[in-house]
Amino acid sequence: MIAGVAGKYCSGKSKAADILIAKGFLEIDLDRLGHEALERKQDQVIEHFGPSILNGTGKIDRKRLGQLVFRCRHSLLELESIVHPEMKKMAAKCIQDHQGKNIVINGALLFYMELHSLCDVVFWVHAPLCVRVRRGMKRDHIGVLKVLQRIYIQRLLTPQHSKNDVDIYYVKNRGPEELLEAGIERILAERG
Repeated sequence: MIAGVAGKYCSGKSKAADILIAKGFLEIDLDRLGHEALERKQDQVIEHFGPSILNGTGKIDRKRLGQLVFRCRHSLLELESIVHPEMKKMAAKCIQDHQGKNIVINGALLFYMELHSLCDVVFWVHAPLCVRVRRGMKRDHIGVLKVLQRIYIQRLLTPQHSKNDVDIYYVKNRGPEELLEAGIERILAERG
């Protein structure tokens, strides 16, 4: 089975993925793929965005790059056009290399990047706004305005049906982790 885990900022995607990993699923973490794709495409990114995004060692400073692209939607789309195709190739190769194994693709951009079309099932993890704000402040050690900015950036992320009609299950994550785990286990049991 290939399962996708998606949801908005601080909804609990990683907790849901951890539950599946504990059940034997191999994880494809889109954040990690993004970091690796950025390294692989470093020359192209530097050529496009200029040397101001480099740190003292000549590597891309992800914080500087982030400040640049999150100020301008056009810049973000340009960066995505460079790294997303590489991320898709890497995810597809990992699935091919591990045929016959249970895999979970974990990432907020699962639908946006159309990787849900590779999945048999997608868990869309949902948590109320107030819970997500509290989690973001605690996890990322940032103020409420920064958290709200991150939430705003992802406001349009929603589950979307694909050509292969992947089953999408909405999993609530507003309380203890045991409730999230119970919800995921119930769905896995239904699917046999």
